[in-house]
Amino acid sequence: MQYLPPGTAEDFVELVVPELQRRGRHRTSYDDGTLRERLLGPGIHRLPDTHPGAAYRHL
Repeated sequence: MQYLPPGTAEDFVELVVPELQRRGRHRTSYDDGTLRERLLGPGIHRLPDTHPGAAYRHL
């Protein structure tokens, strides 16, 4: 059974988000950089070599 009818997320984005932005309750733009840079600091583009995930890098 589908919990949300089709189009619900699109309706929210198109109708509710602009009103929240107008009221100053939702961001209107995003910061530069990646999530990793925001979490670990500017200029950190890759996992450290000591991280287990670094073994799965593709050049």
